[in-house]
Amino acid sequence: MQHARLHLFAIIALAAAITSAMATEPSAPQEPGATSRLERIRQTGTLVLAYRENAVPFSYLHQGQPVGFGVDIAKAVADDLREHLGLPQLHIRWNAVTLSTRIPLMTTNTVDMECATTTHTRSRARQVSFSHTFYVAEEGVATRTPDAPASQTGKTAVVESTVTASRLRAAGKDVLSVRSNRNGMLALLHGEADAFVAAMPLLASERLQLGEAGRTIALSASGGAVPDAYACMLPLGDTAFITQVNKTLERLMRDGEMARLHDRWFTQPIPPGNRTLGLPLNQATREAYATPNSTPFE
Repeated sequence: MQHARLHLFAIIALAAAITSAMATEPSAPQEPGATSRLERIRQTGTLVLAYRENAVPFSYLHQGQPVGFGVDIAKAVADDLREHLGLPQLHIRWNAVTLSTRIPLMTTNTVDMECATTTHTRSRARQVSFSHTFYVAEEGVATRTPDAPASQTGKTAVVESTVTASRLRAAGKDVLSVRSNRNGMLALLHGEADAFVAAMPLLASERLQLGEAGRTIALSASGGAVPDAYACMLPLGDTAFITQVNKTLERLMRDGEMARLHDRWFTQPIPPGNRTLGLPLNQATREAYATPNSTPFE
């Protein structure tokens, strides 16, 4: 009996060690012969696309429909997938996600792809896979006065569950955690924070949507922060699916369509107010289009 009990304990310890190793080691490619998400899409004739409801100009709702730069990219992928799979029609089912639900919904196979503002990081790549980078987001800071320094010593608002939040905490900043970009801007306007730090396009879009109140907010570069690589989030290790998504992105980058889509959402009037963000294609994103890659900035 004693020997059997010791043997059982040894098995439990070995299982725990294996589980721990799987949780900490980088993800391996999909096993040969494993079924790709492409097969499910072929069988159902449906592609489930995740979208954000308020991530202007990447992904947001307008008149009840998802629109934005990332949404247009996802639609282009859907068009190419339909042709690749030989389907007469590919139905898109849109599934709303938030910052906290986007990864769980991907890992539980609820959604097939998300092209919004998810930053490609090595830690996230243990849970999900990423396409080529489609936008390099430079970090910015919003303040109530135009002459405020970019590096704030007071309280800084930042959206929870973002790479920026982790970065600021690691740097020892006095952080005010908020649930959304809109809440971050309101915290700044109401004096609850001295600055709001986020990706420059998200700051610009919130300032735009705040109308007259937004005119009192100044934007500037955050100063030396590592840029974020926005990429389409995909099922972990699904090489066949990832390859097809990247083929579409490479085509869009190669023929100039990606740059045209960027200009459509960043330099031209966009709904609902038909005003412009005024953010031309930055050099880092231009370089990503010239040399498509899936490397995070870390």
